[in-house]
Amino acid sequence: DFANTYIENHAKISKKSWESDVHRLKPLISAFCEKYLFQITTIDIEKFKSQRLEKVSPASVNREIACVKCMFNKAIRWGLFHRVSPAKAVCKFREHNHRLRFLTQEELSCLYEQCGGELLALVKVAVHTGMRRGEILSLTWNDVDISRQLIYIRDSKSGRGRVVPMNETVRNVLLSLKKLPDRPDIFGCKHREGFEGALKRAQIKDASFH
Repeated sequence: DFANTYIENHAKISKKSWESDVHRLKPLISAFCEKYLFQITTIDIEKFKSQRLEKVSPASVNREIACVKCMFNKAIRWGLFHRVSPAKAVCKFREHNHRLRFLTQEELSCLYEQCGGELLALVKVAVHTGMRRGEILSLTWNDVDISRQLIYIRDSKSGRGRVVPMNETVRNVLLSLKKLPDRPDIFGCKHREGFEGALKRAQIKDASFH
């Protein structure tokens, strides 16, 4: 229940990437849904951390632990939890900076084959512009100038806007998408699960959308 309170009263208001918190909360809710906040102990969180490491990377576990820490801090600040946070003593894993992972042309072709419709358009825009997922998903039709082949990013992760040129592939992709009168956004869906499924079907490992 508090997870919903956290999303509605903090994540949605303060974070552009609040949907990432929704995604990270799924395993947390699954692990702790039978407990009240005051019943969750430090060792419970440590056990969760160890179990998650068997399924996902240390970096992913760290993001989930960070979410837990923030949630308890908010619960304390909002007067909904009156003890020391059980997540306070939980340490994150050491993260190793791996090399950047680029898809080969063969991998990219296989990925395209496993995508369709709007997901394929999303992936092609990402590949040919280097834009982040969030930047692409937040684009509206007012942000693109088809005739001049320019994309205007109004609010980037750095907090500064910038202009991204579009090549002929991106131009054709945008022209192929339907412009709906009741929807200013270019892309209507987030496609997170669809993209992960396409990677799996294409047998591409150790790759993310970033």
